[in-house]
Amino acid sequence: MSVDYQKVKTNELRRSLDIGEIYTMFDHTLMHTYTTYEEEHDFWELLYVDEGILYVETCGKVMEICEGACILHRPNDAHRHFVLNNSAHIYVMSFKCHHEALYVISQKQLNANGFVRQMVRTIFSTIHLVFERYKSGEGFEKKGTTTPLKEEFIRNCLEATLLFFLIEEEGERVSGTMWEEATDDSVKSIIHYMKENVEENICVDRLAEQFHLCRSTLSTRFKKETGRSIMDYFAHLKVTRSMELLKNEGMSISAISEQLDYSSVQYYGKIFKKYTGLTPTAYREKMIRNVDGVKRTLKKKE
Repeated sequence: MSVDYQKVKTNELRRSLDIGEIYTMFDHTLMHTYTTYEEEHDFWELLYVDEGILYVETCGKVMEICEGACILHRPNDAHRHFVLNNSAHIYVMSFKCHHEALYVISQKQLNANGFVRQMVRTIFSTIHLVFERYKSGEGFEKKGTTTPLKEEFIRNCLEATLLFFLIEEEGERVSGTMWEEATDDSVKSIIHYMKENVEENICVDRLAEQFHLCRSTLSTRFKKETGRSIMDYFAHLKVTRSMELLKNEGMSISAISEQLDYSSVQYYGKIFKKYTGLTPTAYREKMIRNVDGVKRTLKKKE
């Protein structure tokens, strides 16, 4: 059977996301107790945690970005990165883009699947073919022998990564890919519930009753999806919330312990040190020194 292709309907593939310029693309390993001063810039910054745990302070809150997850910083939003009691290997990509939908997926942890991880690693395995080694404070220098094809390949991989998160945000999964991974909606709901009630004393039995699951099924599903036990995950959430409260110097350690419903201030200190390597007092002093360092630097510039 012959087909008259002149009568076949054509469908234009619309384009909404367009990245034409990049600023930085580099990866590095951050050792424990690493911290940066607060910074802000007029371009987007996508950060992917390849190994370890990274803490991000932005918009008045502290977030724990787990291994295999990303965070997207908005233009002109102040942010700071730090590591506690571990190390973290991160990939950083900053770029210019005017797509308003990116604001919807910014300022929160974005859980990456195998497709995203493959895109990020492909970007960084290609970048050295186009640019000389990135120099801090100076940026990239293009190699004279490169062709536009590799540049477009990097651009397409970065756009594909962001498009994946945007489609996920719309509630539609990109299926049929060799890198697809299963997700459990009940686990997502449980994590959301724990975040909303982080200042309470939550136990596994309470969650099992709340979500109509038996204790063993709940624990198995959660561990499979997150790699952590439920109570370990919740303990992390409480410690991260306490980091935000510790920035308020007028709030005592015992008041923070009471607000987060710990059994005692001693127990709070023990749990905080277990997950961060610092006591709450030492953490607070470290953050104050960091802020003072920024103020001194600004004064010198003035």
